[in-house]
Amino acid sequence: MVFYLLALSILSILAQYSFSCPDGTIEGLSPSQCYLLKSTPSTWLSAENFCKQNGGHLASVSSVFVNNFLKGAAQAAFFNTGTFWLGKTKMFTGKWTWSDGSNSIYDNWAQGQPLNTAGLDCLSEHVPSGSWYSESCDLTKPFICEVPQGGTPQPISTTQNTPPQCAGNAIYYAPSGKCFHIFNGTYSWYSANDYCATNYGGSLGSAHSQAENDIIASKMASPIQNVG
Repeated sequence: MVFYLLALSILSILAQYSFSCPDGTIEGLSPSQCYLLKSTPSTWLSAENFCKQNGGHLASVSSVFVNNFLKGAAQAAFFNTGTFWLGKTKMFTGKWTWSDGSNSIYDNWAQGQPLNTAGLDCLSEHVPSGSWYSESCDLTKPFICEVPQGGTPQPISTTQNTPPQCAGNAIYYAPSGKCFHIFNGTYSWYSANDYCATNYGGSLGSAHSQAENDIIASKMASPIQNVG
């Protein structure tokens, strides 16, 4: 009987430990929801990568109650007025999906949103309205991760998501691992391709998805630049 009671006590302690949110996070509307709020402005990809390092993803929203909770948490942690990143994007597939794979049909887009404009592929939530906006993923904003129970949040890196193989001010597109260099000037197609080969060891850019095409288009200062 003593052993049985001792076993129950140990299980109770383990349960309390296993089902608690990590230090530095806040509990959501249920004990299984843990949120990590980061005020350091980051691009959407840098924010998502940070969340992954902590075992989670940028937060997804399943209901008006969750949306209002995250809005209130952001208002308390970040600012009275502004926007922060959540996990919805069409950067990878051309369709709006949550980075954690959830299938929530709830949305709270502001009137006229999301905009059908190239490069506005990531979702931000506005404080204090709670409305959603489609914005450039390269903007830097605070963000909210949803992370699993247990574990220890890692310190955020201030290094942007540009790998060392991308020289200069190249644009890195993570899904394909490509570096895009945008250049201005008047070139024939062949001259432009030679320029890419001579200076970067590559060729004129190619887009293999709508999301990749949108990334390139969003960085082009004028419609005269060459894409292969």
